[in-house]
Amino acid sequence: MRYFIFLCFCLSNIGFTHAIENTGHKLEKTRPIMNDDSFNVHYEFKKTIHNSPPELLIRLIQFSKTPQEMYFLEDPVCFAQTYLKIIFEKSPETAPKLKSCNFEKSNKTKLTLNKDYRIKFPFNDLFASNYEWKKGNYQIAIDWTGPNPPSSSSFANSTWSIATPLVVFRVNKNETVQLPDGAAFKFTSHSHKTPMSNSESPLMIFGDFKEPNKKVFTSYYESIYLSQSRTLNFPNNYFAELKTQSYNEWMELIYYGKIPN
Repeated sequence: MRYFIFLCFCLSNIGFTHAIENTGHKLEKTRPIMNDDSFNVHYEFKKTIHNSPPELLIRLIQFSKTPQEMYFLEDPVCFAQTYLKIIFEKSPETAPKLKSCNFEKSNKTKLTLNKDYRIKFPFNDLFASNYEWKKGNYQIAIDWTGPNPPSSSSFANSTWSIATPLVVFRVNKNETVQLPDGAAFKFTSHSHKTPMSNSESPLMIFGDFKEPNKKVFTSYYESIYLSQSRTLNFPNNYFAELKTQSYNEWMELIYYGKIPN
């Protein structure tokens, strides 16, 4: 699932487009998506399952009749230390610490936040390179703590997983595939809903899943929006991702096995 983390600040602002490139990291050109008096910050991790920490996308949108200038540090670590509060909700005592930042050597970019910007960088660029990212689920909370404090704010949360694929396999309709860890999956059918005008129709997946060392299959159903997520959550935290498919004929899946909570 694409996980959007949204934080809205009620400040004075307005929008048109702009693009700036810095060393290794980009503020990408985009266009306004809304038109109200607010400063909005979106945090997004694009995929839910990775073999390493995902890329973090931060979107800054401001719309107002009174443009407001802000300075942003180009170095991602300095950016995070200055503008973000990052909390690992699970086991915060063992969470990685932010790298140190040399503020004197970090370049500053002048952004007139009457525009719409996107800033993205690998999430693990913020932390020590020797930190061991263990297999499992990570729940991250992000809050904006930078200049122009909001009149109200809330934590934004996202959950993603680190896992190594066990196999990529194709399964035909009504076929059962045995998986490397002893699990098995049977694909029964696809279905869909008739969407409202200009809306995406979810892909509904029906099948049966058998856990390793068990004899009985459990009915499985998933409804996904392909533009947002391709993650299949089998019973008891066994996961796969839909790589490609032919509607109601076959699917190609990336199977990860059980991912610890």
